[in-house]
Amino acid sequence: MMVMQEQKYVENNVKGKAVQVDFAVLTGPAQVTDALLSNSAQFGTVGPPGTAQLWARTINGLGFKTLGALSAMPYMLITRNPAVKTINDFTESDRIALPSIKSSLQAVCLQMACVKEYGPENFSKLDRLTVSMTHPDAMIALLSGQSQITAHFGSPPFQYQELDKPEMHKVLDNFSILGGPVSSSFFTTSTRYAEKNPEAFAAVAKALEQSTAWINAHRQEAAALYIAKTRTKESMESVMRQLNDPQFSFGINPQKLLPFVDFMHSVGTIKVKANSWKELAFANVHDQAGS
Repeated sequence: MMVMQEQKYVENNVKGKAVQVDFAVLTGPAQVTDALLSNSAQFGTVGPPGTAQLWARTINGLGFKTLGALSAMPYMLITRNPAVKTINDFTESDRIALPSIKSSLQAVCLQMACVKEYGPENFSKLDRLTVSMTHPDAMIALLSGQSQITAHFGSPPFQYQELDKPEMHKVLDNFSILGGPVSSSFFTTSTRYAEKNPEAFAAVAKALEQSTAWINAHRQEAAALYIAKTRTKESMESVMRQLNDPQFSFGINPQKLLPFVDFMHSVGTIKVKANSWKELAFANVHDQAGS
């Protein structure tokens, strides 16, 4: 989104018209969902579980779908407990920090891991050990060694800062749970908006493609933009190390979206089942190699 804003792709794609595009950073997926449902925002980025929930919740009304993914990257479960080698080693004395219990990408991935380890009836076995925390707060708590938090199911860049400490190690990540690259977030809007505003929809859809293409062609400039916009204390070397990680990819093709829908339907989180990932996506990405 930083690239889309900086390059003014949406404005430039609406030919012959002056258009104002406002970008806003909200505190979490629940706030993004609320903004979309209330039409305070017309487009938003949400993770795979949020995308599935929006789709299922509005399938007979607003009809929220994705215009495409933003990126795919590993989200790692990191712990400072040397006894924890697999999720089966967590005990009542452990606490796992993640963005939002039961509903975030990390929380649902942990439930998926529990199904693989303990069977479908035990999908929520580790939910009792999870604590909702922002990634910065979770990292501080984990690294302090003085908190009840002994593990953090996080995201870049925090997981790499944690792994820089010798007492930390990785238990698993979303790629290992789902068997390959997983799109971490999806750009979303409603079918109702897309049908009423076809020119704006097309401009934004094209801007999304342009933004991911620009990042792939200008990794160093993208890193500099990220550092400037977020005011992070990370070094250019650290950001480039992540962008050049072969597990990081930027593209609009949805990866492993349907497995989230299938899982969430199987445990009753959503009530609607999809037969294809394309049911959750607009036609502009139907020619992509999605899943």
